[in-house]
Amino acid sequence: MSIAQKFEEFTNNLKIPQDKVETIRNRYEAITKRLNTDFWNSSSETEHSLYVGSYGRDTDIKTSDIDVLFWLPLDKKEQYENYQSNGQSALLQEIKKSIKGTYPKTKIKADGQVVVVDFSDGICFELLPCFKDEEDNDTFWYVDTHNGGKWRKTKPRLERDEIREKNNEWKGNLKRLCRMARAWRDDAGVSMGGLLIDTFAYNFLKNWEYKDKSFAYYDWMIRDFFEFLSKQDDTQKYWLAVGSNQQVYNKGKFKRKAKIAHKLALEAIEYEEKQQEYSANEKWRDIFGKVFPKAIISTESLKEYSYENTEEFIEDKFSIDIKFDLKIDCEVSQKHSLMNNLLSVFLQKNIKLPKSRELKFYISEIDISEPYDIYWKVLNRGSEAKIRKMIRGQINKGNKTQQEHTDFMGNHYVECYIVKNNVVVARDRIDVPIE
Repeated sequence: MSIAQKFEEFTNNLKIPQDKVETIRNRYEAITKRLNTDFWNSSSETEHSLYVGSYGRDTDIKTSDIDVLFWLPLDKKEQYENYQSNGQSALLQEIKKSIKGTYPKTKIKADGQVVVVDFSDGICFELLPCFKDEEDNDTFWYVDTHNGGKWRKTKPRLERDEIREKNNEWKGNLKRLCRMARAWRDDAGVSMGGLLIDTFAYNFLKNWEYKDKSFAYYDWMIRDFFEFLSKQDDTQKYWLAVGSNQQVYNKGKFKRKAKIAHKLALEAIEYEEKQQEYSANEKWRDIFGKVFPKAIISTESLKEYSYENTEEFIEDKFSIDIKFDLKIDCEVSQKHSLMNNLLSVFLQKNIKLPKSRELKFYISEIDISEPYDIYWKVLNRGSEAKIRKMIRGQINKGNKTQQEHTDFMGNHYVECYIVKNNVVVARDRIDVPIE
């Protein structure tokens, strides 16, 4: 497959399936109709509501978080402002009660700023009640029940419209880059919100000379985008959102993993130039995960690449919603020696590990409070692992450390996952190159 073919297939894989889009539309209209009936004396399925967030900007790749904005009559705002305390919370409860009239058996809860409608098939709506600004048609005031309750403003139409306009101008490349960046975020375990991803993609492409070119330029796009991310200012706390110019704060650390992705992209491009498609695709899959297509292997080459594949994938076991930062490292030691070194130091110096070393992987940084479950994955790679039927790759529940040892040559890796309420909320990977 050519660069253009594989990236076209990849970006098609990231689109939300049409049957799910139809299900979302039907539920959106049912919720909107119920709220219009109860608050506007109307049976409209579309008025006073708006898709917002990643789904509204058409840059999402999953259906676990469908953000919907619904604006209420202004006299409701006055009613709840007259409450002695936290009228915003009472508003959320009234919205919840209304939606229950249409979905009485669905799990619905008020949570901070939104009413969450959690359907059993994994599709989840987050409904944001709000009021339209009396002077600015693009500004909405929404509820925040924290700290006694207050009103905050948002301008989602400006963000959506700017994304739509530039995406058309740049031949569809903006939305596709936004979706590819989400695939990287989920696979690499980067705690970064959707609006910040879209803002980075927009800021990168507006100055990239090939922004309106075809899929044939996507290997360069990925390489240059991750270089752009890796060079962001460490001290910068927020960026101005695409379209609205509202402040978007960085939720977590991303530069380290962006540098890793940039390095992998350089290696993938080198393999592409040598026409080593299998190795190139494996590098792209190291960036984006299994959603990136595998190389098509010819019959004569099949024997070379066939092996007992026991690798498991975390997305087949749990939903992915990265919200926290995680970093793992490893103590490298030798029997009967008091000298210990960190694997991260070996990697910084581009030094491979010798055989017969003891490895103790551990969580070095984490910003999520317990309780949570920890899972580990150890994947051996290379011809020796395949011949010995020892690629491993199973995902096993464990604790804060994982004991291993260097056994045979290959560019292996270890991955750690933090699972809370059956959702992967943090993950990290570290390479284990053995000479």
